[in-house]
Amino acid sequence: MANDKKKTNNPLMAKVSGKSLAEMVAEVTNDSVEEQATPKAKPTVNGFKVFKDNLEIYTGVKGQGLAIWVPSEVKKQVELLCAKAKTNIPIRSMAAAMIMAFIEEHRRELSSL
Repeated sequence: MANDKKKTNNPLMAKVSGKSLAEMVAEVTNDSVEEQATPKAKPTVNGFKVFKDNLEIYTGVKGQGLAIWVPSEVKKQVELLCAKAKTNIPIRSMAAAMIMAFIEEHRRELSSL
């Protein structure tokens, strides 16, 4: 008798005008069409200047600070940049400068998240 129960249709998969609701939502929320239509913002020249300014600010900052967990691959990339630098740059100074430069350059976009 359990097999005689009427199955309920998933409303996301029910076809309306040839498309399921899930397909219609995917079309509306698909960013690739919008990305192609709008030109991508070019990074400003000031972005690297802001990074360098921040690097000066955060190099030599005393104190323990707070931990932020990043994937090990990200940490390796930052360590590699620090190792290749002409001067001795602490990894936490490099990471802080990168993060703050990104935040300053993309403040409007970040506020809409």
